[in-house]
Amino acid sequence: MNPSTSTSDLATVQEEKPRHKYAHPKGGMNLFDEGNIIPAAFKEYVAKIANKIVKAQFSDLLKISSPSFIHSPITYVQGAAMDVLLCQKFLTPAAETDNPFERLKLIICMYIGGSHVNPAFCQCRAPLNPILGETVQRVLPDGTRFYGEQTSHHPPITNFLLEGPDNLYRFSGFFEYKAWLAGVSSIGGSRVGKQIISFRDGGLISIKDPQIEISGLTYGDRVHNILGQMTITDHINKLEAIVTYNPPKAEGGGVMKSLRNKLFKSKDSKEQLSDYFTIQICQKAQTTSKQVKDKVVVSEGSGSWLEYIEFDGKVYWTINDEVPNWEQPDSDNLRQEQREILLPSDSSNRPDLQSMLKKDFISAEPKKTELEELQRKDKHLRTQAEKLRKKQ
Repeated sequence: MNPSTSTSDLATVQEEKPRHKYAHPKGGMNLFDEGNIIPAAFKEYVAKIANKIVKAQFSDLLKISSPSFIHSPITYVQGAAMDVLLCQKFLTPAAETDNPFERLKLIICMYIGGSHVNPAFCQCRAPLNPILGETVQRVLPDGTRFYGEQTSHHPPITNFLLEGPDNLYRFSGFFEYKAWLAGVSSIGGSRVGKQIISFRDGGLISIKDPQIEISGLTYGDRVHNILGQMTITDHINKLEAIVTYNPPKAEGGGVMKSLRNKLFKSKDSKEQLSDYFTIQICQKAQTTSKQVKDKVVVSEGSGSWLEYIEFDGKVYWTINDEVPNWEQPDSDNLRQEQREILLPSDSSNRPDLQSMLKKDFISAEPKKTELEELQRKDKHLRTQAEKLRKKQ
């Protein structure tokens, strides 16, 4: 196995007790309301709505933009790049191995191991409203390149391409962000779309995302959790990995399942930590015979997206593993042959984002509003042009 993905013994990792610094005692990630922004944001909304009513602009109520200070200095496209920051550690060796089971394990680690990055960065703040056509170009030291573009504003849709060094793999696709009320004080969210990894040796993998839930929006602790299932399918070798987040407590099942139940219990209660998950890698049946099971479990794993991931007692990733940083393609930190021109449309060039990185929300607000108004004007022009084309 590649040294960068060497495994550790489960007992050894348990002695170290790795856990994310923002982990909630009962599971999930604490989202801290720095500066008590939620009440302030509510007052801002009320003031804007009152102003619209005074001006009798009732039709514009749904177009009221959120103030800059409730946003994080990151865009949807930049967030997509942050989701795959562990590609150098896991996707490159996944492309180099000829073991299909090992490949699936490494892909799972890349995906789950990076799950904490975005919520830890954004906390209670939402990404900036997307601007149609904004792009992102990023590079890692080994030559991995990420390209992303915001291809739709409403609904927000992001297209992306991740290219491994020496064309070892291509991870590409798109996803639409969806959100809904999940309770009195909770919202749910998901990414719906298509995510495909194609390897140079002909391997073909697809990924289906789980869901997220943020609870405690109006009272109690604000906590980010991942729910449901993630499915990773190897279409060439007929393998399927199913990751079940916060699963029902496993009863029986031998020493390993008993150990997993004990390891992922809350310190404050006997309840299972909500960030715990189980993994099953299954071999799909090669025959359609009714006497043969549809799939057979060939490997099992478990872990927490805030602690570690293990397969059959061997730990592949822990929360203490280093997370690299993307470089812009015009960075002086890159070798000359790695550099390329940064497009003017790159998210890093957004004037509102630049002000927000300096925590200058006063100057960020009019810049953000100007971008949003320009986008609405462009949409209106496209709509009018489409009407004219239909009349011809």
